[in-house]
Amino acid sequence: MGHITAFKKQLHAAIDASGLRADIRAVEKRLERLTRESALAASARAALPPGSSRARVTSANARWARKAEAREQAAEELEALRGKQPATPPTPG
Repeated sequence: MGHITAFKKQLHAAIDASGLRADIRAVEKRLERLTRESALAASARAALPPGSSRARVTSANARWARKAEAREQAAEELEALRGKQPATPPTPG
């Protein structure tokens, strides 16, 4: 009976770990996308010509700030998920 319980625990741990890896990969992809979008928004903001209206400057700043905030949130989420990863035992050799 004890062997079956131990096997079930190992199986559940493996399933949980694979789900966690998938979550980490999804957040990594989202972070890559948000980093690109934030950089594009920053470039567009910097490309505004001198004398642009206050509305255009404010809108460009707001777009960049939204994307930068989303990027930072994704980075924090990724860090938290990576902290949940189980430590892998060293390989013999």
